[in-house]
Amino acid sequence: MHFFNLRNKILSFGLIILILVTSFNLYYTYNVFEEDKESYIFENVLRSTELIDRELGKLISQPDKVKLQLKTQAFSEIKSLMESDKIFSYVIKHKDKIIFGEDNLFNKTEITSSSHQAMVKEISFNEAKYLAGIVTNKTNGITTIAYINKSKAFASLDYLIKKNIYFAIILFGIVLILTIFFARSITTPILQIIQRTVDISNGDYDNKVVVKTNDELRILGDSVNTMSHEIKTLLDQKQEMIVKLEEANKQLDIYSKDLEKLVDERTKDLKDANSYITAMLNSLSQGLFVIRPDGTCSDLYTNSCLSIFGNSPENKRFAEYIKSENDSATQKWLELTFAQKMPFESCAPLGPDNFQQGSLGDENFKYINFDYYPLMLDETLSGIVVLATDFTEKLVLEENIKRKEAYINNVTEYVLNEEIIKNLVSEANSLLDEIIDSPASDSFCDRALMVFHTLNGGFGTYSFSDIQQYAIECEEFIQTNESNPQVVNDIKIRAASAKELINESINELDEKFSNHNIISFEKDDIDYLSRSLSSLGSEGKEVLENFLHKKSISSIFNPYPKLVEKISQSLGKPMKDLIIPQSDFRIAPEKVQEFSNSLVHVFKNSMDHGIEPSDRRSELGKEEKGEIKIDIQTNNDQIKILISDDGAGLNTEAIKEKLLQKYESDEVEKLSEQDLMAKIFDPNFSTRDSVSEFSGRGIGMSAVKEAIEKLNGSIYVDSKKGHGTRFEFNLKV
Repeated sequence: MHFFNLRNKILSFGLIILILVTSFNLYYTYNVFEEDKESYIFENVLRSTELIDRELGKLISQPDKVKLQLKTQAFSEIKSLMESDKIFSYVIKHKDKIIFGEDNLFNKTEITSSSHQAMVKEISFNEAKYLAGIVTNKTNGITTIAYINKSKAFASLDYLIKKNIYFAIILFGIVLILTIFFARSITTPILQIIQRTVDISNGDYDNKVVVKTNDELRILGDSVNTMSHEIKTLLDQKQEMIVKLEEANKQLDIYSKDLEKLVDERTKDLKDANSYITAMLNSLSQGLFVIRPDGTCSDLYTNSCLSIFGNSPENKRFAEYIKSENDSATQKWLELTFAQKMPFESCAPLGPDNFQQGSLGDENFKYINFDYYPLMLDETLSGIVVLATDFTEKLVLEENIKRKEAYINNVTEYVLNEEIIKNLVSEANSLLDEIIDSPASDSFCDRALMVFHTLNGGFGTYSFSDIQQYAIECEEFIQTNESNPQVVNDIKIRAASAKELINESINELDEKFSNHNIISFEKDDIDYLSRSLSSLGSEGKEVLENFLHKKSISSIFNPYPKLVEKISQSLGKPMKDLIIPQSDFRIAPEKVQEFSNSLVHVFKNSMDHGIEPSDRRSELGKEEKGEIKIDIQTNNDQIKILISDDGAGLNTEAIKEKLLQKYESDEVEKLSEQDLMAKIFDPNFSTRDSVSEFSGRGIGMSAVKEAIEKLNGSIYVDSKKGHGTRFEFNLKV
């Protein structure tokens, strides 16, 4: 194995770091200890020297008699003190002559100093080094020296250095062992991975790396094993692909021999298909063309566009081509759609949905419907395909069918209710003549509105939809233009037109389907005649008069069972059959005709306002089907008619709220419950905020009140919230 492998590098690096750290530690420790030790020794040697100097100073009082004084007992004590010191050695000099201590060491050494009375210094003698403290007494000329051999002084430091070296060697050995162990645990898996990589590069994908450690090396080993498996899988797939490509190449060689022939055949097929598609598109009755992103139409369109729009769409602006009523809105729609800020499915319904020319029934009427489809190219809207469908004939046909159905309904109603309808026409002519002949006044518009509302209800009951629709249009016209000074003349013109429309419609039916030679009698009329003639006597003439010129009061309700059924279907409110009670009381029909016709508003309001939807009735514990009841009570010339329903009843709170919008609160608060309910008969009063086919204009109930007042009768209304409403009509005939 090469010397500079990973394990050796780890070992070398660890040892170098250990040696450097240990060496630096030893060097730094030695210097610190050496300086500290030297300072300590100098301090002590100087202190000892000064101590001896002080003792000598006490002994020597006369500088000229030094030798005599040194021979005293006191000096012997000082000498004994110096000789007993086991650490420092001492030398005493008087001027240049040594009087105590070894003379060889300091004989030739200059130890005095003119500038220092006390000092320490290192002295070298015979290759040995000494640390000395020197005190010179200028008074008596005595120099005291204390010294110690440096090697002796530093013996403990040398011992400490040796101990550190031994410790470093032991630590070095432990670290070396641990480094070898860890280097081996790292390098062995790495060497295995390297060897496995070499095997993979040589095409051996079967062996696996087994790493027993639970660290990143194991993850690396698993990754190498996974890589080996994937490479083998890819190579196997590649080999399979190569085999397939070789087979495909053989087939390609076969196909290439007849390529030119195949291209010619496909080209011919495409030409035929294109011709077929073009012919098919041009045969369509629908127009098909494409809008470009700049808002103009491309040159791709079907021939039907020429017949539908009268010209070609090529290079024309889309809004201009379809004759859009709002050119700018159409252009903004195109910009929004091509910007693709919203899905095409959301944008398409915002575009022009149709083109209409003229009105239905006109000779030049035309109605074209538009559908839009996206033309996408690489997820970009490159065009909008417009499908234009001509619905003109369909709408005309549907209108003709509606007209025929309406005519059939008119014929049916007329045949079944000829006398009632004629009376209705007679009353309508009378009311319209009243409008035409009336002068302008403050109440003119209200009266006219009531008349047209009555026509709306009366003719709507017998399915005369043209007359009913014209009456509704007149109502809307009056409510919209009643403040216009010219409205009176316009209303009179419309009243004349309504009269003409009614008479033309009924006269046509009368000429074709009326049999003037036949007088029809209802069963109750025959029964009445039979009972009455059985006791003719003096009353015979009166009986005959009643039979020929009067009808049962019950007959005024004959149109209403069918009306209730019709309104029930329109409102989606199931109703029980309306039962008409029979009465022998007979009356001239013309006297109560206006009142009879006005009752249509009572039934409409009861079903629209009063009767609840079936699901709501179920929640309230009521029967699913609503019910309207009729009761007739007679006494001589007095007639009482009761019409009641089992609906929600009158909402007096809503009535009060509406009144507060018109009148002062003090005036409204004074009204009793009965007064509030009676307000439904006021002109232009309704609790509805919107107008429906059956109620909401606030006119119908006022028409009922006016018809009753013409008969010198009265109305009484009673209602209980949640339980229904009862109308009582009192007539005197």
